[in-house]
Amino acid sequence: EKLRAFRNRIVTYPDAFRGLTAILSKGGLELRTDEALKRLPKEFDGVIEPDLMQAVKLKHFYVREDIDPMLVTTPKLVDLSVDFVKRAMPLLVWGRAIGGTAD
Repeated sequence: EKLRAFRNRIVTYPDAFRGLTAILSKGGLELRTDEALKRLPKEFDGVIEPDLMQAVKLKHFYVREDIDPMLVTTPKLVDLSVDFVKRAMPLLVWGRAIGGTAD
């Protein structure tokens, strides 16, 4: 399961995960936490560092950014989209390193 693989990678490589979140933050992005679990999954109950606990509780690993609706029908949308993907690319690389595709 991909979610378990993401969680395992976070716990196995905490410094790399923290580096990922720092890069995302520098680009003005952060992992979305709106649908996180309330408790740690049982197999991760040994995780005690607050940032890793929060990450392991995530059900989804994604970033997003609001776009002014007035820009959606303008050529500027392409530039905004390209900029967003560049800033989000570290998360895509992280996911691809785990294997599989992003379903």
